[in-house]
Amino acid sequence: MDYDRIAELAERERVEDANKLLKKGWVFVKAAETLKLDQSGHQFTAITFIMGKQKPDKKSPKRSNEDAQKQQNTPPDVKIPEILSLNIQWRQKKDQNPNFYYAFVNTLDGKPDPVVEPVVKAISANGGVIVQGDWRFTVKNRFLQRSKVT
Repeated sequence: MDYDRIAELAERERVEDANKLLKKGWVFVKAAETLKLDQSGHQFTAITFIMGKQKPDKKSPKRSNEDAQKQQNTPPDVKIPEILSLNIQWRQKKDQNPNFYYAFVNTLDGKPDPVVEPVVKAISANGGVIVQGDWRFTVKNRFLQRSKVT
């Protein structure tokens, strides 16, 4: 982790509160044991989650979607499809994260999925990432991944 990029620190005692910050783009820095006193004066140990808010990246300010698409380095002979308009069977992990979906690259018989295959080729030709709208598309192992751009 590059601590030079941390603009602000926050402590959270509950996992739920730390997760809320993670969903807002904060990063986990460390967990620390802190000594506390209860109402009767007895000392106990508690876990505190230290979270960091990163400074904006000055090298790549937020751009419009059109600018992001122009920045993609796809060779002229590879056409980038409108991925969300394709009939891809997106799935969510068990935690139902609304910012992450995946689809299988191959069918059950192990052959490339004809709907997903052109997307995989376009992503490979574009350096491993395609950004369309608010979504970033990548391929990892046997999965096409779709995650929200933050």
